[in-house]
Amino acid sequence: MNIGNDVNRAAFLLQQGRMVAIPTETVYGLAANVFDDLAIQAVFERKGRPLDHPLIVHIGRWQDVQKVTDQMPEQLARLADWFWPGPLTLVVPTSPRFKSLCTAQQDTVALRMPNHPTTLSLLQALPFPLAAPSANPYTRVSPTQADHVSHYFPDLPYILDGGPCTHGLESTIVGLVDHRVTVLRPGALSLEEIQKIEPEAVLHEGIANRAIPGNRTLHYAPRTPTTAFDHWDELPQWAETERIGIIAASTPKTPGAFPHLWHLTPVGDLQAAGRNLYRQWIEADQLQLDHLFIQRPPRVGMGIAINDRIDKACGQRTEQGH
Repeated sequence: MNIGNDVNRAAFLLQQGRMVAIPTETVYGLAANVFDDLAIQAVFERKGRPLDHPLIVHIGRWQDVQKVTDQMPEQLARLADWFWPGPLTLVVPTSPRFKSLCTAQQDTVALRMPNHPTTLSLLQALPFPLAAPSANPYTRVSPTQADHVSHYFPDLPYILDGGPCTHGLESTIVGLVDHRVTVLRPGALSLEEIQKIEPEAVLHEGIANRAIPGNRTLHYAPRTPTTAFDHWDELPQWAETERIGIIAASTPKTPGAFPHLWHLTPVGDLQAAGRNLYRQWIEADQLQLDHLFIQRPPRVGMGIAINDRIDKACGQRTEQGH
């Protein structure tokens, strides 16, 4: 069985140049030694991820920052002091000493310290940081449980099981744009939380930048053709059939009309909605339905990140002609 909670086994495999799936508080990652280009290339290939789409570097100690960058801007350092370990990724200039395929030949690197005890123990047992994109095929829904990873990659050398992810959405990516703290990808840490530390922080909307991990138009999508909606009266009559799934952010007037209905949250809790989104998406996808409808929650707090993922998933369907 390639699923377990043996940190030593995971560390041994990583030191041998193998890839290992690891848990974080956000989603599961497909990890490899950041300094081993053969291992990093294998991660890109296994995911089917373009080589010009950079990977996030994960560290377990503050001193490991120096392995990848000599420049931590003051505003970003304050955020790291406050939110690390946690679901915050910082885009910082690379050190001239840091050479890795994970940067996709950019002059910046995306860096974070995850807040998961199992993975922190693993990172602290290793002499190198880990590059770890989400443990899913490129553009597919990110895994939030070990069995999700096993479904995607049944023959991985090892899946380090840390239980269900507590946030369930990817980390928030933050960098400086024109010297201003800017959210480049919304995620598990809300803009409002960041603004408590950096009041002038802003959200960079509509960006699809190759230099930002997970920030292309085509991303986070199930195989099932998916359409987003806001209000129940937008659904077509044929949505009330056995071959249609609904992921709802509110309660319909007649819930029994929908044979396959998931509730992101029964009480309007956007944190719970974030935890449930990918799990329910994967469950719906595994039913091989004809179509999936997903309701957008309010665009506040965690709802901004949830809507970002929904928009990207439905954008993929449009651009690929589904």
